[in-house]
Amino acid sequence: MDNDTNIGLLLAGEDVESLDLGGDVFGDFFGTIIEKLISYIEDSTTTLEYLSLEEANIEPRDLIEIFDMLKSNVVLKSLDISGVISNENYDTFFIGPTLKNNKGLITLNLSDNMFSTTQINDMFQGLAENTCLKTIILKRLPKKLEWGAHFRFMIEKNKSLTTINLSDNAMTLSCLENICAGLTKNYSVVSLKLNNCSIDCKGLNAICNMLLINSTIKALYLEGNVIGNIEIKILGDMLRKNKGLEILSLGYNKITDNDVKYLEEGIRKNIYIHIISFCSNNVSSEKEKSLEDLVADLEGRKKRLEKIFENKRKRE
Repeated sequence: MDNDTNIGLLLAGEDVESLDLGGDVFGDFFGTIIEKLISYIEDSTTTLEYLSLEEANIEPRDLIEIFDMLKSNVVLKSLDISGVISNENYDTFFIGPTLKNNKGLITLNLSDNMFSTTQINDMFQGLAENTCLKTIILKRLPKKLEWGAHFRFMIEKNKSLTTINLSDNAMTLSCLENICAGLTKNYSVVSLKLNNCSIDCKGLNAICNMLLINSTIKALYLEGNVIGNIEIKILGDMLRKNKGLEILSLGYNKITDNDVKYLEEGIRKNIYIHIISFCSNNVSSEKEKSLEDLVADLEGRKKRLEKIFENKRKRE
C-alpha cells in the first residue's frame, strides 16, 4: 500500500505496517496524525514495523512519549528520526533508556540531529546494553561534538550491532582512533561505512591497524575520502595480513594507475577479498579491469598461495 493509504488506515483505526511521516508536508493536520500514532503504538496489538519521522516537525513531548512506549514495544523494527532533535528543545534525554530496554528495533537512523555531549553519551550508554539492534546510522553528527570515546565504550560492550554507518562526519584523528580501538574488541560488526569522513594517511593507518586485529568486519566503505598514493600503500600492506575483509569500496578518492600496483601486491596474498569498487578515481579502465579480474579470481589466488606454502614446507 502507498503511504497516503496507510495514513488513512491509521486515522480510521485500522492496522498498518509502515508509515512515513517525515518532512513538513502535513501542516496543521500533523498533530492529529501523531495523536493517532501514539495511541496506535500504545496498543499491544499494533502491527507497525516501520516508522519514519525524518525531519518531521514533531513536538518534543510527543517524541519522548513515543520513545517511552518503545521500551516495551517489540513490533516496531525500523525507526528513522533523522533531523528531528535540537538539544535546546529537550530538558531530559530519552533515547538511552529506551535503547537499553527495547527488544524489537533492528534498524535505527539518528543522523542529522543536534545532540549535546550529554545526550550522545546517554545514547551510547543505552546502545552498550542493547541486545537486538543490528543497524545504526549516525551520519552528520554536530561537528564540534567529541563522541569518539563514547562510541568506543559502546562498541566494546555491544554484541548485537552488525552494520554501522558513520559516513559524512568530520572526524578528528582522535575520534577515529577511538572508533578503531573499540572495534578491535568487537566481534559482531560486519559492515562499517566511513564515506566522506576526510580520512587521510593517519586516519587510514588507524583503520588498517584495527583490521590487522579484527577479522569480523567483512565490508569496509571508504568512498569520498583523501586516499591517494601513501594511503594505498598502507591499504595494500593491510590486505596481505587481514583475515576477513571481503568487500572494499574506494570510490571518489585520489587513486591513480600507479597506485593500483600496491593493492595488487596485497590482494595476491589475500584469500578473502573478492569485491573492490573503484568508481570515480583517476584509474584507467584497463587498470580497473585488471584489478577486478584479480579480485574476482579468489579460487585462483587460493590455489597459488597453497602451492607456495606447499613448496615452502617441502624445502623445510
